[in-house]
Amino acid sequence: SRRWFGRKSELAKIKGHTIGCAGALPAIGKADVKIIEALYKEALKRKHLVIGTYLNYPQEGLYKLDYGNRNELNKILDNNSIETILCPAGKTDVDWIEQNPREAWNFNVGKLNTLFEIVSERNIPVAFFSSDYIFDGKNGPYTEEDISNPINFYGSHKYISENMLKTFLPNEHFIFRTTSVFGPEKQ
Repeated sequence: SRRWFGRKSELAKIKGHTIGCAGALPAIGKADVKIIEALYKEALKRKHLVIGTYLNYPQEGLYKLDYGNRNELNKILDNNSIETILCPAGKTDVDWIEQNPREAWNFNVGKLNTLFEIVSERNIPVAFFSSDYIFDGKNGPYTEEDISNPINFYGSHKYISENMLKTFLPNEHFIFRTTSVFGPEKQ
């Protein structure tokens, strides 16, 4: 099950002529697509263009983008006049992350720092896909007022990324916290 942490009326604020999806193929972007599909369908109804990207898993119709590379990111933002970013990007294999914390940090925090910094300079709102892993699992279900207490690297990365986003774009962000995300690939 998933929760939308915010009021449904706020969903209407995610608008503009062009929407970019940074990392369209991680577990949430591919296998658990209900939120993405709802946003995509709403965007199409409003006659918006949606630009999807990938880093490691090519798919027809998506642009290759390392969202931690300033030049690549600026180029795709400039060439497509993107006005809103959906961000499900990142490594999600919790076991891999625990075994490779530095490499995972680069993907889940370092690259997002670059993305958030660049889009904040352009004042582009971001809808970030986080996780209930920012909590310790002792007192759920959680609300957005609950105190975070991540118990692994993945949860820590999401918690830090949420706070980076709030710092870079204090009034131009949405955070979706998912739970029980799974898909056909281990990523």
